[in-house]
Amino acid sequence: MMPQPRSAAAIALFVLGITVGPLVWQLLASLKSTSEDVFGANASLLPHHPTLRAYREVFSQVPVATYIRNSLTVVVLSIVSQLVFSTTAGYMLSKPGWKGRKAVWVVLVASMMFPFESIMVSLFLSIRDLGLVDNLAGVWLPGFVGAINVLLMRGAFLAVTREIEDSAMLDAAKAMDLRIAREGFIDRAYEPDGTLRSRKLPGAVHTDPKVAAAQAVGFIREGGVRAHDGTFIRLEVETLCFHGDTPGAPTIAAAVRDALEREGIEVRPPAWQ
Repeated sequence: MMPQPRSAAAIALFVLGITVGPLVWQLLASLKSTSEDVFGANASLLPHHPTLRAYREVFSQVPVATYIRNSLTVVVLSIVSQLVFSTTAGYMLSKPGWKGRKAVWVVLVASMMFPFESIMVSLFLSIRDLGLVDNLAGVWLPGFVGAINVLLMRGAFLAVTREIEDSAMLDAAKAMDLRIAREGFIDRAYEPDGTLRSRKLPGAVHTDPKVAAAQAVGFIREGGVRAHDGTFIRLEVETLCFHGDTPGAPTIAAAVRDALEREGIEVRPPAWQ
């Protein structure tokens, strides 16, 4: 049962009061003069004679400006390093095909299982051994990148489809006046998301010349390819590619050329050559 609007408003005001209320009370108390009570029966919430005297005394006795500058420096350094390293690391973890990817992911997840209190002493000793005690770098370095941020960026990159990523790469290449040709692999199986099927999985490589030839013709005639599960993937292909290390590569190449010629498809280099 959903709460009524009045009940919801009352709950929101209550939560706001217990969270923001103490901060408001401290702010009002800081504006009181020395003749006004902060505690006791004669204390009032609102200051009778508001003054900034307390703030002037604090800034004259304590280097608050230095503290603020140091905090802003550490914050800016942390934000920049988190953005750079978390983004690059998250992007790499979202891309399959390199050894140790799963191990790195497991290490990052495992590192989040330890509370900060359990590593605080060892962390301080490491900073001390680096000679960074009483130094802003020693404050920034322990938090220059966080495992949670890397994993969040990894999830964000995994949500980006292959089509969007390829489109962005093509747009960047065009903006740089680079000549591009979208390629289709005739000897490799595709996943439903448009990526190549991992060679570790069965059926990843087409060694049958007839299958490779049919896939090459399909790229051109149908404008796409069938994934290993039968899903049709629309791909814009301008050049065909196959791997020389595929078993029977010469036979596959001959079969593909024969199939293309039978379909009346001319085999020629890219237009800029």
